Amino acid sequence: MSIFSLLLRRERRHLSKMGMRKIIPSNSVGFSKAFSSSSSAVPDEALHFFDYMIRMLPPPPVSSFNHLLGALAKMQHHDHVISFFQRLNSVGVFPDIGTFNILLNCCCKMGLASDGFWVLGKILRGGYIPTSTTFNTLIKGLCMDDKIGEATRLFKNMSVFGCQPDVVTYGSIIDGLCKHEMVEKAKQLFSQMKSRGISLDVVVYTFLLQGCCFMGNLEEAKSLFIEMVDERVQPNVVTFTVLIDGLCKQQRLQEANELLDLMFQRGQHPNTVTYNTLIDGLCKAREDGRGK
Repeated sequence: MSIFSLLLRRERRHLSKMGMRKIIPSNSVGFSKAFSSSSSAVPDEALHFFDYMIRMLPPPPVSSFNHLLGALAKMQHHDHVISFFQRLNSVGVFPDIGTFNILLNCCCKMGLASDGFWVLGKILRGGYIPTSTTFNTLIKGLCMDDKIGEATRLFKNMSVFGCQPDVVTYGSIIDGLCKHEMVEKAKQLFSQMKSRGISLDVVVYTFLLQGCCFMGNLEEAKSLFIEMVDERVQPNVVTFTVLIDGLCKQQRLQEANELLDLMFQRGQHPNTVTYNTLIDGLCKAREDGRGK
């Protein structure tokens, strides 16, 4: 029996005892975790539970619906989230900014980031205040949809809506710029982060390092790697693998192996991608009859 069925039975028992006046607590941790951790839940059961919730008198608070929509979104049922959202207003349950952020995330995950501007418009016209999560979600979605120009414009206009870019926002833009071979612009934003006192994390460093490697600027990538270590930002397995890949592509295999040793020394364990990268580099060097 799935978690949805169990919850439905439980709520029916409570409601029958309390004369159909039960309200699902908006801050119910158990409620949220039950949906979020369920691996057996299916959309049909979620639909039954959603239908049951909207028939309750009085209806549950919107936060309870957010728990359900958020759990479905985590399980990749984005189309069902959009469908449920469209039904909320018709039953007198009005979304809050959390609901809109969940909807926005689903649009972006479905490759419909441009539709996210419609969601943003609904937020503003409804008098809601967009949060950093709102902008970060839409900017990341636009970058994933290769709409780096739109993402950059939104990034520059965040302050108009009372939001300032944070490390997540910068990371998404830097990643998008690097993937479009606009590494110089990414470096400018990287410097801007420093000047504004925004803490740089391993994700941002790795994005820019990958951009440098992609453009063949290995010396700059190595300098960036040293900088992050000096700044006490711990490189992770992705960071090491990106740099190892860059070295292997230029057949600098000795340096790649030295970096692998450093990886072990710093407590990072290579994954399948790391080993495949090294194997590909060794095979390529053998075919070419060389390797530095």
